[in-house]
Amino acid sequence: MVSDTNTTHSIEIETKLMREQAGLVLEHLLERQTFIERRIEQSGRDDPIKAVTGHSAFDSAITSARRLIGRMDDLLDEPVASNGAYRSNHVASSPRTMIAAK
Repeated sequence: MVSDTNTTHSIEIETKLMREQAGLVLEHLLERQTFIERRIEQSGRDDPIKAVTGHSAFDSAITSARRLIGRMDDLLDEPVASNGAYRSNHVASSPRTMIAAK
């Protein structure tokens, strides 16, 4: 059916656009993390969140963004069912999940 094909194509395009946006968010997070870490170092202070939890708020946000991007990549690699739904319901880890790892 043309309608199903259009819907499937539309979902794929939308997912690719969201993946692109997530990649931009990740890049921005990495840039801001570097900037903030330099500022904290220059001030002679410690990151209070990192001191308590062992990782900064940026570390958590970057990890979440990488997981989201990896999942989107996995979805984009999967065949789409005729009803427009992705076939897999599992949360997979992709080798691409570790984008721009430090």
